[in-house]
Amino acid sequence: MAIGAPPSPFTELDAFYMLIMECIPPGILPTVLLLLSQVGGKSVAYISNILSFSEVMFKAVYNHLSTVVHLYSQDELPPLPNANVNQSFQSADHDVVFALYRLMQTTLGGSMGFYHKSFKDFLQDPSCLGPFHIESSAAQNALHK
Repeated sequence: MAIGAPPSPFTELDAFYMLIMECIPPGILPTVLLLLSQVGGKSVAYISNILSFSEVMFKAVYNHLSTVVHLYSQDELPPLPNANVNQSFQSADHDVVFALYRLMQTTLGGSMGFYHKSFKDFLQDPSCLGPFHIESSAAQNALHK
């Protein structure tokens, strides 16, 4: 940081995220990072399938992330708006399509999301290429090994 430059508003938050990640045992850290690379917009069943995780394995890995990653379940869905099932999705209301998508995700074991976008930013920050950095190409390479 340059002299006289204001401190980053994320310094304390990054230190908190660093503490959370440092509590993860080194033997499971690569698996945790691989799971983190898949969070957002995918069902738990889909993620578990592509990572070849059993339900027990998924829960064991997720247990280390429950302070920063949220599992969305069927109970948390907003009510499904009235949908015309005879209508094309191309002409359907965006809210209806999104609600159906969320319903499909939770039916397939729920979905996952970060509690706060700053954690994803912390993991993907190119200026912090430390042991917790997630680079999507590295994660994809690990998926295909």
